[in-house]
Amino acid sequence: MNKKNLILLLSIFFLWTGACDDGLTPDDKLSTIASFSGTIRVKGGKESWPDSSEMFGIRVGAFKTADPSSLIGEVVSGNAYFTFNSVGSYFDSIAYTIEIEDAPADLKYSIVAWQFDSLLTDQRVVAVYGGDQRQSFLLLPGDSLTDIDFLIDFENLPEQPF
Repeated sequence: MNKKNLILLLSIFFLWTGACDDGLTPDDKLSTIASFSGTIRVKGGKESWPDSSEMFGIRVGAFKTADPSSLIGEVVSGNAYFTFNSVGSYFDSIAYTIEIEDAPADLKYSIVAWQFDSLLTDQRVVAVYGGDQRQSFLLLPGDSLTDIDFLIDFENLPEQPF
């Protein structure tokens, strides 16, 4: 083997071994992932939904604060988690899942929001996890909580946080 090939081979080896760092260890990001899921039920079923002209989508969200004046700031600062797409509409019940990529996360206020226009600011809270008693929950890395359920009652909406 000539000198140029040996230098090239050694360079590739050192670059490759430097890129591997710790060998076959799990990705750090995978070790911080957690999720929560549940079912959204609608009191009165499909017949109780508002007029279709007022329905743009239904989303689930969870916040690290329970302070209504801080919710917009939570979204901006990345301390809020939500479904990017609507989970559906005109259903009796539907399942949802939210993945949290930066667990641990202590979630103090979890909601279902009715988006009634194309703007993300045009939303109304239609259900709160725990109802009037607002339940919080802690997600640790690797957790997969289930039964974080909501009940929507379009005739009796919860207090609006904003």
